[in-house]
Amino acid sequence: MTQRASLGRQRFDTVGRVNGAQPDLDAFVAAFGEWVEACWFAENDRAQARLEALLAFPPDVVLVGSLWTLGRLLEVSDPRGLTPAVGDGRGDDVGGALAAHLLISGPDPGRETLIRAVVDGAGAEPAVRLELLRRYGTEAVEGAALECASVLAQALANRWGVVPSNILEDL
Repeated sequence: MTQRASLGRQRFDTVGRVNGAQPDLDAFVAAFGEWVEACWFAENDRAQARLEALLAFPPDVVLVGSLWTLGRLLEVSDPRGLTPAVGDGRGDDVGGALAAHLLISGPDPGRETLIRAVVDGAGAEPAVRLELLRRYGTEAVEGAALECASVLAQALANRWGVVPSNILEDL
């Protein structure tokens, strides 16, 4: 197989996984949980090491895993579907709350739009996720999904009085 054919196949595999086929995410979710708990306990050196371990997974696993984890956390946080939809104009949706929490250096309309789009697209059908990747790029979507999932896992742990790994092991 030529290098070009190999790269084409690799790209197809990644897009195929984003479009529906799931890689084995158990190890990814476990590593994600270790990172989130290190952040939760403010263990900065450990958090950095756990993040590096998380990002050492194959790129398609990190991308699909971060979107899948965020999507599942959104479902767990609102099992009855009562949370306002992203972009409904009320300003009290989950995407808006996550953007407000993550934009600590002041207003950044482009980043807020990205965060809202990632939250909206995390649990969406494959065509929506593919469009999300086309519009914002893999790295931006992956980063926003990881940040949002981390914050949401910690918020749910606070709400339920448990550590984040308790939330994540039930996904």
